[in-house]
Amino acid sequence: MNSSKKHNFCQTINWQLPAVPREKRLVAYVGTLAKETTVDELTAFLKNEGLDDITCRWLQAENGRQLSTAAFLSVVPKPIVASFMTKVYGLWEPKCEIVSYNS
Repeated sequence: MNSSKKHNFCQTINWQLPAVPREKRLVAYVGTLAKETTVDELTAFLKNEGLDDITCRWLQAENGRQLSTAAFLSVVPKPIVASFMTKVYGLWEPKCEIVSYNS
């Protein structure tokens, strides 16, 4: 099915699927940290900056690849997004990418 047919198909159907409301948050990819960096160390650093409610998850390479640096996905709740952006993102800007932000 080519994209124009699919697009027309979607326009003709009334899509009313229920969705679960999502918590307002920012998701940031933090990469190129030292390979030995752990989730606990990153969490401790963020707490030291006054950012207690951030959840961090270590990202692994897929398909058996080996990474030369550590990479994390950090979820920042909306009430502390501004603090995260001023305290942390400015330090990590070359190493940090905003993945999504639903405000």
